[in-house]
Amino acid sequence: MERRDFLKWIGAGSASAAAGTPDTLAPGSAPTAASQPSVQPAAAGRVPRYDIHTHHYTAGFFEVVRASGGEFSFGTDPTGRTIITYKGSRFFGVQPAMTDVNLRLAAMDRAGIDVAVISLSTPNVFFTTGDRQGFVARMMNDAYAETRAAHPTRFRCFASIPMDSPDEALKELDRAINTLKLNGVVLLSNIGGRPLTAPQYRPFFQEANRMKLCIFLH
Repeated sequence: MERRDFLKWIGAGSASAAAGTPDTLAPGSAPTAASQPSVQPAAAGRVPRYDIHTHHYTAGFFEVVRASGGEFSFGTDPTGRTIITYKGSRFFGVQPAMTDVNLRLAAMDRAGIDVAVISLSTPNVFFTTGDRQGFVARMMNDAYAETRAAHPTRFRCFASIPMDSPDEALKELDRAINTLKLNGVVLLSNIGGRPLTAPQYRPFFQEANRMKLCIFLH
């Protein structure tokens, strides 16, 4: 999908959300006070501002990473902030707004961001084996859909895909896009050191191409 087409797509979604149409909520959800816009939509005539590169984590995700016993782990920096480590070395610091939706909304308001397109950054679901990636992807995609349902004018979401389990990858792609109505997929530039051109990933990309899917390459 072309970038300009994607922006038109998510922009149209924001407009329909502001109007309160049913398709702004996750499947099975009913409009509630919590699902109403947290701020007013962009003023008429102003182009909405999107943050397409921003990441969201849940406590459940961190718990799974901790329990994995793999190369990614957790520590603290000299200020006491939680950091994720890779092979014992600092990888990145966890900012409060990455895990707290209310803090993120406040930060968006301060920066003048109307819509954040959230995604799961490194290590995504690839810190674990292929047979476990599907579980992590479903957990996070469900959490993202819930976040969007609670704030339909403020968030769009890129799904995570269990790429090392080809059958599960296609199933989760279909569920994330067609059932949860997420807005595309996030992929890392390599998966456990394997290039995205590796043969086992071709069925996914063939289906993504057929769907004209938006892929955010991190």
